[in-house]
Amino acid sequence: MIKLFFLLLCAHAIGDFALQTDTMARSKNRHATPPKTYDPLIHGKLQATWFYYLSTHALCNGFMVYFVTNNFCIGMLETLSHWLIDFAKGENLHKNIHLDQFLHLVTKIIWLILIYYL
Repeated sequence: MIKLFFLLLCAHAIGDFALQTDTMARSKNRHATPPKTYDPLIHGKLQATWFYYLSTHALCNGFMVYFVTNNFCIGMLETLSHWLIDFAKGENLHKNIHLDQFLHLVTKIIWLILIYYL
């Protein structure tokens, strides 16, 4: 169980930090101002594309969890929970990075419980 928890944390670090570009980090928030590199002619209006950025980011994290656990349902649950946690952050329901990462950590613990005890 410790090995799987370690792998889930590594997958989270890759998905939530290494693979998340600055453009994605800003553009997944529907209330954000566009980054300096944002070109409306290429990307369209920010308000129309935030959903794609947020969903793509959540899917990347869900895939990482699926890859580690080899469990499709857990991967889908990760995608949904990651989307909701990051959406809530964009809505200012929580703004603290520590709370954000704590919530993501809690989901990893829930996945371990589901895998080992159900």
